[in-house]
This record gives sequence, structure tokens and C-alpha cells, in this order.
Amino acid sequence: MSGMQELRNTLQELTEQYQGLDAIPGLGAEEKHAVMTDTYQQSMTPLLATFESLQDENSRPESNHERWFISTFRDRIQAALDSLRSPKTWDNLFEGLNMLRDIGVDIGKELSGARVLQLSDLSPDLANIQSSLIDIPSPKQGTGVTIQSFEQQVVIIPTKTKPKKLTLIGCDGKRYTYLFKGLEDLHLDERVMQLLRITNGMLRRDKDSCSRELIARHYAVVPLSDSSGMIQWVENTVSIYTIIAKWQHRETLCARWMNDDSPAAPHPAPQRATDVYHEKAAVALKKAGLPPNHPRRQWPKSILLDLYHEMASETPADLLEREIWSSSPTPGEWWRKSVRFARSTAVMSMIGYVIGLGDRHLENILIEFTTGDLVHIDYNVCFEKGKRLRIPEIVPFRLSRNMLTSLGLTGVEGNFRIGCEQTMKVMRKNKEILVTLLEAFVYDPLVDWQIETTTVQGGVGVGGAGVVGFDSAQGSIREGHSGLILDSENESGSVSGTNIRDSRSSFDANPSTRASSIRRRLSNESLISVSSTSIKSMTTTDSNSKRWNSHAGDQVDSTSSSGTLSLLNQANQQQPQPSQHLQQQQQPPLHQRNVIAVNILRRVRHKLEGRDFEAGKKCKVPEQVDRVIQEATNVENLANMFEGWTPWL
Repeated sequence: MSGMQELRNTLQELTEQYQGLDAIPGLGAEEKHAVMTDTYQQSMTPLLATFESLQDENSRPESNHERWFISTFRDRIQAALDSLRSPKTWDNLFEGLNMLRDIGVDIGKELSGARVLQLSDLSPDLANIQSSLIDIPSPKQGTGVTIQSFEQQVVIIPTKTKPKKLTLIGCDGKRYTYLFKGLEDLHLDERVMQLLRITNGMLRRDKDSCSRELIARHYAVVPLSDSSGMIQWVENTVSIYTIIAKWQHRETLCARWMNDDSPAAPHPAPQRATDVYHEKAAVALKKAGLPPNHPRRQWPKSILLDLYHEMASETPADLLEREIWSSSPTPGEWWRKSVRFARSTAVMSMIGYVIGLGDRHLENILIEFTTGDLVHIDYNVCFEKGKRLRIPEIVPFRLSRNMLTSLGLTGVEGNFRIGCEQTMKVMRKNKEILVTLLEAFVYDPLVDWQIETTTVQGGVGVGGAGVVGFDSAQGSIREGHSGLILDSENESGSVSGTNIRDSRSSFDANPSTRASSIRRRLSNESLISVSSTSIKSMTTTDSNSKRWNSHAGDQVDSTSSSGTLSLLNQANQQQPQPSQHLQQQQQPPLHQRNVIAVNILRRVRHKLEGRDFEAGKKCKVPEQVDRVIQEATNVENLANMFEGWTPWL
């Protein structure tokens, strides 16, 4: 249904053209009909071809579920397309569109909520697999466990892309659960998992880090195509957002029961945090004499700070801490979980800081209550892409109120700070290995850095709170346009002379339509589209270091221990290949492809050398860690964060 908005716009234009024919003197009814018929066919044929292609693809069912869909909706879809091909009257061109919209509503009702389907109804081939030779995907290499069969029940998760929860039975008799995701490229997630494995190896080789059990939790990621893949299900975890949402639900019910004589009566769902924020923002802007659509980036700091403090005052800062305490049967167990939480948070905070990991809303951060470990998911916003969003992410990692309170009695001191310093010390010691590994990441054509940055804060589902899109009710088209262009940074190539034209209608589209529209408009504006074929080996540390010296003007110590270098050799053997589709894309000139990659690696190198702050000044590990902790907890920084990030929680 992603083409519905474009279809609506076209029909609206045709309606206006038909009405304009009345102003032409001497134009008879037959001539009007002939003009409209010709214009209608020229405008609608390309659009209808897309719908007809989808109809053709679904006309040959291969499973019971596809047969159900065809039997339920085929006749209605056919009637809608017939109405669009040959409208009954030029006065009402929207009849077919309205029919498609009604079909979409009914499909949405069928898909709403969690559902459990039979694998045999979805994929008979997978359901019939027995004793295969295919290895079970695992973060550990060479387990030797193969797929014995698939469990028959498939759980459909009621989120935006409707991922499927699958369970595989291994030849060892154990159950392995994975999430199959469509409409998403998981290649970058796979590469980051590789980075986490290499970093864990470095931490295990360090005596102090090993004694503190500093480790980054990771999981298996298996890209199956450019737009689908499987992610290992992390058992016994829950997102921090879920904890906050349950508290909000309990508070709402308690308040209604105390003030309602009939507590059993149905009530609407609790108000979303972002909706509350927008209501308060509208009041604050009006009080300051500013229009409700005043660009978000131009809001006064005083308003942002007041909104942050007001939202924070309405939400406890110890919700996560109380959940950890409640899950612990003894004080000793609570202490162990608090220590594990602080240390795992420290490791991921430093790794996230180095690779510029963004989009750390509370649904992308999980906690395992059996151990206290923190687990991050969704690594699509890396290498400081968050700083180029419509509302830039200016904190190096997430350490908001509830996470800060859960670090234990000493807060950021003690286990957390020591864990941060130890992790950063190990990463700085092995900087050449990490830079060489990351070189392959940024030079592999997995992400269009310019296009991708426009989609994270648009649409629904960020932070699980249904945040506003590019053209929120309180936004403006001018602000939406500013989100399409990468901001110039002091150290990066600026985007100058970019002329992007858009219309109000394109910002009214749903998220997928907006994204596809933006991709079409920016298809020739990307600064980088590179091929990984230039990366012949990730073990040539000296040559890579010299090459980056020529780009960045940095003096590099290219020495590294043979033991650590073996980790890189192992990574090279496991290096996934870029997709065929991406390899076939036309490449711009080399200097144009490299402009962002060079600056990404320069930023990473500066962080790993302690030169991330004042130019030319190299700070020691404790000072560097202290600076990033201050930035992550600075109230002004948090107040400027995107409201869908819920920085006050």
C-alpha cells in the first residue's frame, strides 16, 4: 500500500485538470472526454503497472496463507483496479482509491496484534525440512550443530515490519530461536557483531579486563538478502521501554480506579510520552509568543530545558533499578546484577562512543534480569549518522536518568567508570586493529550515508512511542526539507549547491512512501557509494596505516602484537561479502566515494588516540572517559535530544 499517497496525488491533479476544462470556451462534452481519457491513461498507466505487478505476483499462491489472502481479498482488489483503469465518471475519480483504502484497513485489522501461525501454512518447504546439513547460525564459530527441523508455530510480532519469530530444532535436541526480519538490510548489524567479537577477544586477552569480566553481549545476525535476514533471539531479556510502559499503564489504571466509580469499564490506552511532550511544547511556545510550527532546531534553550525538567518530574528515575531489585531473591544477587549492569553498560558505552552508535532509544536497549547484563540491538545508525539527523543526536551514548540510577550505589564512579577506562584503554592499545577492521565497514557499500540519515526520526515506532514524522503536526515543510540534507561539519565534506525540491504532498505520505520518495530525489546526490573490492586484506596494517596517513595527516604507530593481529586474521576469514545488487551499482569517482569514509575513519582514529576534543591535544584515558560521561549526562545535551528518544527517562 506504499504507493497510495502517490496515487492520491495523481488523482487529485486529474480532478483539478478536469474541472479546469470547464473554463475553456467551446469545448464540448465529447472533446472533454477525449482529452481526459488521453490524460488519464498517460498519468495512471505507470502507477497501475505497479499495482498490477503486485497482483500478478500474488496470483500464484504457494502456501495456504497465500491462498487465504487471495480468496479473501482478490475480488475486492480486482474491483478496485478495474475502477481505477476505467472510472465510471470523471466527477469521482477516487472510487477505486477508496476501495483500496478500505482493503488496507481490513488487512491492517487482520495483522494487528500478535498472531501465531503454522509454518506449514506459510512455507511448506521449511516445515518439511528434516535432518539437514545446514549449520545453526551462532555467534560462536564451528559449533557443528545443524538444523534438524523447524518448530511448527510461528509468532508474528505486532511491530511496523511484522517480523516473524521462528524456532529451529538443532541436531543436539536444543531449541534455537530467531527473528526473521523483512524490509531491512542487516549487513551492517552483521559487521558490528563481528566488531564486538573482536573487541571481546581483546578484552579477554587483557588481565584486568578479564578479571572484571568486561564483555559486550552480541548475537548471531544472518543477512539473507539486501532487505531481509535473521537475528538470534536474545532469551530472558526485556526492553527498558517495556518496563517504562508497564509502569505508565499501572499508574494510569490506578489513577482511573481512584477517580472512577466503575473501574471495570474500558478505558483508552495511556497517553504516549511524545504526545504529552508535544502538548507541553505547544503551551510553552504559545507562552513565548512563537507559532506552534516553529522549527524545532530554533526553539529557545530555556523552553527545551523547561520541557525536559517537566517531563522528568513526572517520571521516577528508579524504575529500572527497582525492577533489578525485584528480580533478585537475595541482597547478594542484587549486588551481582548491579555490578554486571554497570560493567556491561560501560563496555557498550565505550564501543558505542568509538563507532558513533546512535538511535539508542529505550526499545533498542534490553536487559537480561537473570544476570543484569545490558544488551544493545539495531546497529543501523553508526559512525555518527545520528549527528546528521533532522534533530542531531549530541550525546556520545545513552546514560539517562533510569540507567544512571541503576549503576549501583556509587553511580558513575566505581564499577562503571573503571569499566569505561579499562575498555577504552584496551581499545586504544589495539587502535590499529580496530581502525583496519572499521576501514572495511565504511568502505563496503552497505549504507548510503546521506539517504539513510533521513529515515530514523521519521515514521512510527522510534522508542516504541509512535513519534512524529518529517511533517509533524507542529513541524513545518521548511524543517522537513532541512532533514534531507546532511549538515556540514567542520571535518567533513560539505554538501553545497544541493537543490532538492519537494511538495507538501510528499511529506504527507506514510513513512515508507516518504523514504522511497526521498531516495528517488537524492539518487544522484549521495556523496559515497563505494566497492569493497578495493579491500584486499584486513591484515596489511602497515600499508593501510600509511594510506590513511596520506588522507588524514595523522602520525600512526603501526606496531601491534602478533597475538592481537591473529584476531584480525580470524575476522578476515569470516568477512561477509557485499551483495550482488550493491556491487552492480554504478560507482562515482574515487575521490567522491572517499569523502565521507575518510572523515569517518579520521573521527574513529581521533577517539582511539584521545584527540576527540581540542584539536591537537591528546588526553589520557581517564580524562577522555570523564569528558564523554559529562557529555552523556549533561542536562542541556539531553534537553536538545529528539523527543522520540525520551531523554528524560
